[in-house]
Amino acid sequence: MTENFIVENQEIDYYISPLNGLWMWFKLQRVIKSGKATSMTYNNLAEICQWYGFYKKARKYVLKALRMNKNNALAYITLGYLKGYDSGKKYFLKALEIGSRWDYQALAYLAVYERDNYKESVVYYKRFFECQSDDAGYVYWRALLNVYFFNIGAAVKDLPLLFKKIINERLYIPISSMGVLLFAILWSGALELCFRENIAAARAIILLNAGREKEAVDMIFNVISKSKNKKTIENCYYLLLDFFFDRNEYKKCIDVVNRILIKEKFEGAFIYKIRSYVELEEYDKAVELMKTVKENYKINYSIWCDFDIGVTYYRMKDYDNALKYFNRHIISNQDPKALLYKGVCLEETDCYEDALKAYQQSLEYKPDDCCYYRIANLYYRMNDYEEALENINRSLMLRKDSYNYNLKGDILTSLKRIKEARACYKKAEGLE
Repeated sequence: MTENFIVENQEIDYYISPLNGLWMWFKLQRVIKSGKATSMTYNNLAEICQWYGFYKKARKYVLKALRMNKNNALAYITLGYLKGYDSGKKYFLKALEIGSRWDYQALAYLAVYERDNYKESVVYYKRFFECQSDDAGYVYWRALLNVYFFNIGAAVKDLPLLFKKIINERLYIPISSMGVLLFAILWSGALELCFRENIAAARAIILLNAGREKEAVDMIFNVISKSKNKKTIENCYYLLLDFFFDRNEYKKCIDVVNRILIKEKFEGAFIYKIRSYVELEEYDKAVELMKTVKENYKINYSIWCDFDIGVTYYRMKDYDNALKYFNRHIISNQDPKALLYKGVCLEETDCYEDALKAYQQSLEYKPDDCCYYRIANLYYRMNDYEEALENINRSLMLRKDSYNYNLKGDILTSLKRIKEARACYKKAEGLE
């Protein structure tokens, strides 16, 4: 009984050397022959096989471990490693559901490999630090995670404690892993030394995606206040503005703009504020701000301001004013998007021939499914179904969506090609 207990608590000792791994293998086999094997016995064998590269045999052992005990959290973690991250994630999450002193391994693995999903990974990261396990494995993962999440100072502070625990726990951490950790700390430290502002911005991105917006915004403005690099400052502004605008949080975007404009009259900030007003349907404020900007600031607004005023008037259905500003924009910028909007405004005012010319001009600069769709729809309204069909097919070559298939169905119905029309409507339903 005592022998079995000792083996059950030496899961990682085979990391000391290949010979020690073999010793552990034979010792575990003796436990099996004695009839005292538990779920952990087979999990330990699976880990040894995995370390030596015998993955098929490792899977066999870990599955036997789980058959013996479906609540063996460490066995789920082992199986997760064997499956690889994409397939293994569900096993790591299962280990977390069960809960054990091994949770931190799954948490750390998930946190490192889910950094594209910052919100989720920061949750794992936080839960990992709440574990506060006292062994060397925990300290090792804590240091490694701190490197991944740009807390280099905290990782360095863990090194003396880690070395002390490694000595006390008989080389619990393999030498190769220590090499990885030390290299990660040195490399990340060098990056932070050379690119301190970029690292701070990266930390802010993590915080933003984790929902800690106030902390992240303050951090970025702190970078801006200390930076003397104009490009870095602009990138930080755009980072914040894009984050809120892309998530349709237009009021927060306006708040950030106001904070930026207290510091300086940054051209890009005006653009985001105007577009946020438009998205919030506060058109009067958008137009007023555009006119104020144009009258009071010496910036080349032909690049964007005329276009945005045109879009604002278009959203207000004031097509005459929209056309005036789109034409002014097109004179200095042959912008296919402005030509597309111009065509829509002309179409709405029943100037079909002029609208077709605007659409064709837009296509000369850039093939666009929306433009082909508008042409097809215009020909359909003019009862020219063959031209409509030709253009909707061009649109479908670029984008297969329900709008295109529905319009194609309408065109085919008008051409009395009912069977083909039904097939198009069916495809449209599947895409909605």
